[in-house]
Amino acid sequence: MGNVLWILVGTTTFAGVLIYVVNWIGDGEIERMVLRRLITFDNNLKVDLSDKNFRVLWQDGKIKIRNLKVSNEKQGIPKHHSEYRLEISEVNLTLSLRQWLDGTGLIDGIEIDGLHGNIDIVEGDQLILDNSFHDNYELSYLKIKHSQIRFNSEYFNKPLELVIFNCDLKKFRRKWMVYDFLNANSVFGSLGGSLFTLHKRQHRFAHFQGMDTHQHSDDSNNVEIYKNQTVLKNNDYNFNNNDNDDNNDNGNTSEDLWKKMTRIRIDMLDLSYLNNDNSKLNWINSGKAELIFDIMLPNEDDDDEIDKLKDDLNFEFSVDGFKKTCETVWRKLNDDDINEPKPSIEKNKYVVIDLKINYFDLSARFPQTIPCSSVTGKPYISSQQLQSLVTFINDEKFGLSSKNMSRINNIDNEDDQDEDNLTTITLNNTPDSTERDEDFEDTDFEDQDHIRHVLPPIKFRLIQNLNDFEYVDLPSLLTFTSRGKPEEGSDEKIVKSFINTNKFIDNSMNEVFSLLLLYEEEIQTKLINMYSRRSGFEILFNNFILGNLILVGLGSFVI
Repeated sequence: MGNVLWILVGTTTFAGVLIYVVNWIGDGEIERMVLRRLITFDNNLKVDLSDKNFRVLWQDGKIKIRNLKVSNEKQGIPKHHSEYRLEISEVNLTLSLRQWLDGTGLIDGIEIDGLHGNIDIVEGDQLILDNSFHDNYELSYLKIKHSQIRFNSEYFNKPLELVIFNCDLKKFRRKWMVYDFLNANSVFGSLGGSLFTLHKRQHRFAHFQGMDTHQHSDDSNNVEIYKNQTVLKNNDYNFNNNDNDDNNDNGNTSEDLWKKMTRIRIDMLDLSYLNNDNSKLNWINSGKAELIFDIMLPNEDDDDEIDKLKDDLNFEFSVDGFKKTCETVWRKLNDDDINEPKPSIEKNKYVVIDLKINYFDLSARFPQTIPCSSVTGKPYISSQQLQSLVTFINDEKFGLSSKNMSRINNIDNEDDQDEDNLTTITLNNTPDSTERDEDFEDTDFEDQDHIRHVLPPIKFRLIQNLNDFEYVDLPSLLTFTSRGKPEEGSDEKIVKSFINTNKFIDNSMNEVFSLLLLYEEEIQTKLINMYSRRSGFEILFNNFILGNLILVGLGSFVI
């Protein structure tokens, strides 16, 4: 019995002792065979241990493996699935037999240092790593640092390089990949040469002062949040942010329902990576974007109960705990309502995402295909509106490319208090703005190229049900690219991935196009008003034909 308990509780220790014994014997082939069986016990990975510098140790309660090669190039895997070939300098593994008995995989946690390789997302692929791990596979933690991965796919106009300086995920589940990434402790790296960070903010709740236009309301078409109440529009979403009463209907405090806010920031993302005909952003020719996501995640029941369970176990095994248990059982047996279902709070499991996008040096084109929803087939914008938007972005006289754009006040003067380094149009936000406007006529616009081609920040809010994060396709989400509808009789998870991924894409694209059209109208109105306030002398010489005729006449007179 003691040996069985040792294997269950200390699975990593048991495997480590086994590896130590094999090392002591000195048979390298047996060592490789044992390790290969452990790593690929319940997955479809292909492990190459043939490197001459390969080494395995049992140290610090973990199995340390150096110079390991991993791929999914294994017999039986369909050609249409994603393929990857990865080289790992060092990986630390912890194993759990109890977790394997629960059906969530033998590997409990992974720490990777120095991962390099390529991931080929083959045409027609719907789910990355679809056949490598089963859907219930779960890691208690995943830590990656000093790693570099290159993605090759038709999703991207050119290969996309992901560099991870440090990544600390508290949990990693196969079908909740995107949600677990958003719930990470911290992530630092670069995407296509653009730095990105993910960290927890000090503010716990999503009253986004820097993201909202007004202090007590939100302009989103999904929800309006006031200081002490919430007005719902399209979602059955509710959270209590009352300053006087922090308890909800179920007796839980607001701190029990929500985790600390997560912020993701991507600096100067090169939009040329997304310049392909299948993308919803196929109308963007080039440019850069700075993105900020403030995300409020709901607490999961499993996470909330872990610490409480430890205290409860200590109490239950005490004398007082035994008495309490007997009283509870007796009360339940005499309770007439024992069979009544308990109220569920699953409807309150929502994720609130506030997005702020700054576009720089945009260049647009009219695409061959109008961007439309892959679910409904309806376009996000009409062809006339898209043509007008493209003209506005490229127009050098009354559009975004005009030098006079630098003279227009920022439409939204309230910028994020936490973002001191954002490059936005804030020409009239200071007390001396009046004096600066008076001196603007003498300003050399050639010296202001750093603020040309800049749109006002685009801000909007998305509210998604927690279930919408299941099987979200990360490559499609990054590139705003979606395949056609799955055929009838397709795998259920393929259909769910398609629907959930397109919910994010459709909601985001509708918001972006709506705000861009609004800004186009307001900015063009200001540019036309500015152009109409010219003096008579300026009007005379700004007229191309008349100005040239006068110059030719004066030249002839002098001659």
